[in-house]
Amino acid sequence: LDRIHLLGMGTRTKLLGSVWNMAEFYRRLDIFILPSLSEQNPNALLEAMATGLPCVATDVGSVSELLSDGRCGVIVPNNDKEALANALEELINDQPLRMKLGAAARNRACSEFNIKRMINAYRELYFNLASGVSQLNNMGAAA
Repeated sequence: LDRIHLLGMGTRTKLLGSVWNMAEFYRRLDIFILPSLSEQNPNALLEAMATGLPCVATDVGSVSELLSDGRCGVIVPNNDKEALANALEELINDQPLRMKLGAAARNRACSEFNIKRMINAYRELYFNLASGVSQLNNMGAAA
């Protein structure tokens, strides 16, 4: 909090604490930013994509895959503050680009990362694992 005031951002910054209704929260945003130094598969990015937000994220973990190598959002090098600022400035000043990226993000999130696809992927994983165990048991019986 002291750093926020030290940087002169006290009147433009609001710390929300816990947010229970994320869908409502995302609807209030114009741009979603994920400036992480380290991530694996960021759920917050998927949530923002699903709500149709244009996204800017650092190139960590699976961000590049989630944003289709930049077709569904802007990817900036990790820990590059200038690139992050430039990407934000571009989106702030280009409403058609925001709309295009937001629509592409929503389409990708809803078509590729929906619950039905996840269930099918887990089902396939479990069947493959069960098949592998069965094959190992058969190999042991043959020896």
